[in-house]
Amino acid sequence: MWLDQEELIPGRRWDREIEDALANCPCTVVILSPASVSSTNVMDELSFALEEQKTVIPAMYQDCVVPFRLRRVQYVDFRQDYARGLQLLLKILAPQSAGQAKPAVSEVGGQSQPTVPDADERKRATEEARLGNERQKATEQKRLEKERQQAVRQARVEEERKRAAEEARLEDERRKTARRKRLEKNRKQPAGRARVEWNALTSGTREFLFSIFGTSDGKRLWAAGSEGTILKSDDGGKHWNARDSGTRSVLLSIFGTSDGKRIWATGSEGTILESDDGGEHWKARNSGTIEYLSSIFGTSDGKRLWAVGSEGTILKSDDGGKHWSPRTSGTENWLMVIFGASGGRQLWAVGQKAVLKSDDGGEHWKARNSGTKNGVSSIFGTNDGKRLWVVGTNAILKSDDGGEHWKARNSGTKNPLSSIFGTSDGKRLWVVGYEGTILESDDGGELWNRRNSGTKNKLSSIFGIGDGKRLWVVGDKGTILEAAIP
Repeated sequence: MWLDQEELIPGRRWDREIEDALANCPCTVVILSPASVSSTNVMDELSFALEEQKTVIPAMYQDCVVPFRLRRVQYVDFRQDYARGLQLLLKILAPQSAGQAKPAVSEVGGQSQPTVPDADERKRATEEARLGNERQKATEQKRLEKERQQAVRQARVEEERKRAAEEARLEDERRKTARRKRLEKNRKQPAGRARVEWNALTSGTREFLFSIFGTSDGKRLWAAGSEGTILKSDDGGKHWNARDSGTRSVLLSIFGTSDGKRIWATGSEGTILESDDGGEHWKARNSGTIEYLSSIFGTSDGKRLWAVGSEGTILKSDDGGKHWSPRTSGTENWLMVIFGASGGRQLWAVGQKAVLKSDDGGEHWKARNSGTKNGVSSIFGTNDGKRLWVVGTNAILKSDDGGEHWKARNSGTKNPLSSIFGTSDGKRLWVVGYEGTILESDDGGELWNRRNSGTKNKLSSIFGIGDGKRLWVVGDKGTILEAAIP
């Protein structure tokens, strides 16, 4: 009889020795127990013996589920009477012993485990091989997914290029048609009514422009948008030139000091950019977050800055944007815009179902009830912060007590609204939104009238000088509009 525990010699390959023993023996004894029937090695050895047409003798040592391939083979029962079972097994094996090869007995996974020196090493190698195979499969899956995503992105880029070219052609035709209609309408206006005409400016890009900012006199302007786009104008918007931002992130907001010497931009994945030379060169700042930062605001000298974004993110910098630290907003809603009264003591942040206020320079925030369940996307107020206006999904809200209480005003449109701007005293206000929407109010936001923008593109941001005499608007497909207000 051949037993693996006794016959295996240290230094030899156990799998090869067992295979040779099974090949040379006339019969094989399989000890059945819960451990052995669940052992891969035992089942492999059993399959080998049956395929080699060896006589297989099952020995039932403990109660267990008999393997399918042995259910029609009579077994020797050791469970009730061990001595009788052993006697019967020896009787069966006795005729085999005379002049024949030893039967092989496998106890791997049974009550008695093999004691060969490299058993632990075999287990360790098997486990390492399994883990290595899983890692290889995971790496291959990641590679294939990355290639698929790259192919999808490339297809989308190509499709977008074709779509953009066709839309550019159609937009050019619409502008010409709209200009003819606008001129005809202006000729028919009653005498004495001021005519306001919005003119399209050439931006030199087809990217989505999300935000615009300028100096207090409007002579220098900056716009930010998708794919890290930053545009600059040194002649009041007549001509625009692209600047290298050093990133391909979506830039959602741009802000600067009143003299335009220092400019900041924020965007996707926690992006914060800073320029110390009027927007000519840009460098990235560490925001400490990967959330989208959709708006940035600061004091007129730029010493203190605040940024807001997704998941209720609020960041503050007390050193001009070099270092940023988070503040607790008390909400997980996306905060779209932040605005403050002069000096930055009072601040407001608005977004999806959220209107927040801070009375201590952004250290602590409290929610205010806006009276609407719709999301709001922009806020504007007087310099002292006593009167405020917010706009959003076809809603305009007004507060006369610093944001404590709000009243809805009829916008006269169902189009979502994106941005609001007004004169420093809040008497005249302008709102922009989807489908080229431009609204104007001459009575502090009580009544609103629609103005002809000459475009159907989405308008995302409006900026103007303090007296409202000059205004600029940016939006989709590189749209930039300008108006001189009487």
